[in-house]
Amino acid sequence: MAFRQALRLAALLLMLAFGASPSQARELSPEELGERLYTQGIGTSGKPVAAIDISGQRVFAPQFHCVSCHRRSGYGSREGGVFIPPIAAPVLYQPLTPSRTRAFNSMYFQQQATASEGRLYNGRTRPAYDKASLAKLLRKGIDPVGAPVPAAMPKFDLNDRDVAALDAYLRTLSAKPDPGVDDTSIHFAIIVSDRTAPLTRKMLIDTSNAFATRYNSNITSERSRPGFSPYYRSDFVNFWRKWVIDVWELKGPESTWPDQLETFYNAQPAFAVIGGALGPAPWQGVSDFCDAKHMPCLFPDTDLPAAEAASGGYTIYSHGGLPLEARGIAAYLKRSENTQRKVLQLAGPDAQGTIPAQELVTAAGTIAALRTETVPAGGWTAAIIRAAAELGKDDVLVLWPGAAGGAAVAALAANPPAQGLVILPSAAQDEVVRTLTPLPMADRVRLLHPRELPSVVNPHSYRVRAWLYARRVAVDPPEDQFQVYYGLSVLEKAVMEIQGDYSREYLIEEIEMIAESNLNPGVYPSLTLGPGQRIASRGTYVVKLDAKEMGGIAPDGDWIVP
Repeated sequence: MAFRQALRLAALLLMLAFGASPSQARELSPEELGERLYTQGIGTSGKPVAAIDISGQRVFAPQFHCVSCHRRSGYGSREGGVFIPPIAAPVLYQPLTPSRTRAFNSMYFQQQATASEGRLYNGRTRPAYDKASLAKLLRKGIDPVGAPVPAAMPKFDLNDRDVAALDAYLRTLSAKPDPGVDDTSIHFAIIVSDRTAPLTRKMLIDTSNAFATRYNSNITSERSRPGFSPYYRSDFVNFWRKWVIDVWELKGPESTWPDQLETFYNAQPAFAVIGGALGPAPWQGVSDFCDAKHMPCLFPDTDLPAAEAASGGYTIYSHGGLPLEARGIAAYLKRSENTQRKVLQLAGPDAQGTIPAQELVTAAGTIAALRTETVPAGGWTAAIIRAAAELGKDDVLVLWPGAAGGAAVAALAANPPAQGLVILPSAAQDEVVRTLTPLPMADRVRLLHPRELPSVVNPHSYRVRAWLYARRVAVDPPEDQFQVYYGLSVLEKAVMEIQGDYSREYLIEEIEMIAESNLNPGVYPSLTLGPGQRIASRGTYVVKLDAKEMGGIAPDGDWIVP
């Protein structure tokens, strides 16, 4: 997540484009040069740094650079049983003494290779690093007590200026807790708007508050018993914080929302945003705000993720929304390899119509002759009649009705095309199943379905439902509510993993590691993340209408990951 480096590079390119020479550009500080070396592997000379890897081969960035193993937070990682130690400032520049709290998760909850496990159990000590010992580590692979570090650590060809720059940066890396945390509390925010459906708003807030109440009750109980059994748990008391849930409600024109978010944040920063819903509005503005603040935003309820969702940022989404559905349609059409068909898409004028329509144009490429028509409010009947007159038996009509879903489906039912396939987004599923299943055209209707099939039940969903009932939280609608619970469960586990190292980057990195654990309540077939990935469910079904099947739908092919 090297947004700052990207912005600086863009600024430099702009200066060059307008005639400014590199000498006129602001010279980077040692800390900034160190950050570039850490995140990109670019030395102070502006060239990639060379290194010798475990096989003795000479390699260059980006094959090897610090962030790929030690991560953006500096708190390390684990991969394939290999333990990557933390090098954040609070660890690297302090003497290392045996610490049960710091090693606990790595020793007992994470699978380690034998060599890594031995290093953890040995309880090694060392003095704090300084510039000289850091240089020796980087160049020769020797730590401050003269012991070799694991062979997986490359040996870097760094000059003195490179070492000084990296030392300057590492002294700032996760050096203090991020905003939103104090000695007793950790603040989280739920973001809603005056366009959020009342039922959705209530579901988000009630479920989150019930979860926080249970979490805080456990903390209160354990803090009241110092020295309690099992005895090791007492070591962690100082890391525990009570959760405080703040609701940030945005009102009025979307253009005013950034200022409102800034006001909420200035009054009380949140360590992270734990979900939210803006109704039909895109999540782009909130995503931009969270990126600017380097503040995680976890699993918002939106069909319109930010444009850069697939490539990074601080917002993690449950699914790819309408743009993913558009790519799913393109992949579905490519299966037939019929390049002679026509594809006509009718799109509403709002973002839920125009954004997926444009995504389909991009994803479809040359697989078909594709034409898009924007349908104004009240124009769905006329648009569908015109489209029906054009469709041949191999042609496809795609509807993106947005807010006009009911009107579009009613117009389709009243004026069904005589031939051709009709595809609609998942948001229209209930209306389509209810209205179109009895009609003769039902066998030519397809829907996108980016969730698990209704006939598949995950046992964990029963546990989640029982948990909600026990706390008198209304379960409605269950799929959305189960996903909110999943986000809260992932957050709880991630907070436990970071053990008082309250770095937002570290929180995101832990969520990337644990997203595919057994916390999934089954709303989606699978939820997985990797480093830099921001969409947990990246596929969809295309389904057909079938009154005999649960939910009135059946898959028309396998799960599609476009």
